[in-house]
Amino acid sequence: MSERLLETLRKSGDFQAEYEGSIPLHPLHPPITFPSDLRYLLKFRTEPVFLTEITSNISSNKTSNTLTLMPDFLTRRNGTWHFARRVPTEFAHLDRRGVVKHSTKIRIASDRAAVRASRVAEKFNSSLEQHWRMLADSDSKEGVDSYNEARRRARQLGFDYIENAQLVAGPAAERLERLETLVAKDLVNDEGAREAVLGLKKKPVFKISKIFEEYEAETKDQVLDLSPDQLRIWRNARKRVVKSFVGVVSDKFITELTIDDAIDFRNFWRDRVVQEGIAAKSANREIGQLSGMIKELNILRRLGLPDLFRGLRLKGEVDKEPTPYENKFIQNQPFG
Repeated sequence: MSERLLETLRKSGDFQAEYEGSIPLHPLHPPITFPSDLRYLLKFRTEPVFLTEITSNISSNKTSNTLTLMPDFLTRRNGTWHFARRVPTEFAHLDRRGVVKHSTKIRIASDRAAVRASRVAEKFNSSLEQHWRMLADSDSKEGVDSYNEARRRARQLGFDYIENAQLVAGPAAERLERLETLVAKDLVNDEGAREAVLGLKKKPVFKISKIFEEYEAETKDQVLDLSPDQLRIWRNARKRVVKSFVGVVSDKFITELTIDDAIDFRNFWRDRVVQEGIAAKSANREIGQLSGMIKELNILRRLGLPDLFRGLRLKGEVDKEPTPYENKFIQNQPFG
C-alpha cells in the first residue's frame, strides 16, 4: 500500500468504511483512529467523496447502493438513509472527523420521500451543532483562562508578560535575564513557568461574529438585575447588531478591525436612514451598542484597538416633541 494512497484515503474522510462489518458512528463520538492493520483495505469499497459543503437538493426515489446527495444532509447507502455532514471550517481544529456520518436506521424502501429520515437527520444535526458550539465556547474560555494564568505567573516571578515575538525582537539582555531566572529557580522543566516568563501563550482572539458571546461572558455582573424579558431584549438587540456588522465588513478577527470598518458600518446605517427612512436615533443606538461591546472587550481582553467609532455618530438626530392638544379639545375635557 503506497503512502500516496494512504494519504488520499485519509483526506477522503471515509475511514468509517466497512471493517469486519459496519462501524456505527454517533455524531458525538470522538474521531475513529485509522487501524494499524491495513490488510482489510484489500476489500475497501470505493465510494464518491463528499463535496466541501453538502448543499445539493437532489432527491430521487431510486434505490441505490452508492451515496447520493439529498436534502437535510441525507444520503442513500446500502438501501438505508444516512446522515452525513462535513465539519465546518471554523470547527475543524476542534473536531477532526472531516465528515460526520451516522445511519438513520430507516430503510429507503419504507420511506422513499425521506419524511421520517429527515426528522431523524434534523435531530442529529441539532445535536451536532450544539456539540460544536460547546467545543468552541470551551476552547475560547480555556484560551482566555490560560493566557490570564500566564500573565499572573509572570508577575509572580517578577516579570511583565511579554509575548514571545516581542521578546525576541527586544534586547538580548532581557531574554537572558528571564532564562537565568528559570535556571536559578529550578523551573526549566515547569511548563507553566516557561510559558509565562518566555511569553509563549498568545493573546486569545476571536472573530467578530463572536463579539456578543465574548462580551456576554465578560459582563455577566451587569445584567444581574434584568428580568427574563429585559434580558431577552438586551441579548437580541446586541446579537442583531453583530450580525449586521459581519454582513458589512465580513467575519474577520477582531484584532484586524480598522477605523475604515467602523466608517463602513456607519455609512451602512446612513444609507438606511436616507433610503429606508430609519430614524437617525435608531441607527445611532445600533452603532452605540456595537461600539460599547468592542470598547469593553478592548479593555478586558487587552486587544490594543483604537477607539474605532469615535466621532461616527450620525448627525440629524432629533427627539420628536409631543404634539400639543388643540385648545378646543382641552376646553371640552371634564377636568376636576
